[in-house]
Amino acid sequence: MNRTIASFATLGRIALAALLALGSALWADEIHDAAKQGDLEKVRALVDAEPALVAAKDQGGQTALHWAALSENLDLVRRSCLPWLNAVVGRSAC
Repeated sequence: MNRTIASFATLGRIALAALLALGSALWADEIHDAAKQGDLEKVRALVDAEPALVAAKDQGGQTALHWAALSENLDLVRRSCLPWLNAVVGRSAC
């Protein structure tokens, strides 16, 4: 009986980890899409809610900062991504 309970507990932890990873991946796609579209307010809201999204990479290995720079959206780079990136890196990213 105890082995069965332990097995269910392990399965539960695995399922929870998978759901958390999937949730982060979905949010990561959302921040990349917002950066591609130049949606400063959405990027800021997403990063305020989850600062680690600044470093999240899409399937091609790009971050929101990459997309903001590639789209030549300097306002998005300056006002949205860099302040949080600096906090994550611990020094000026520029």
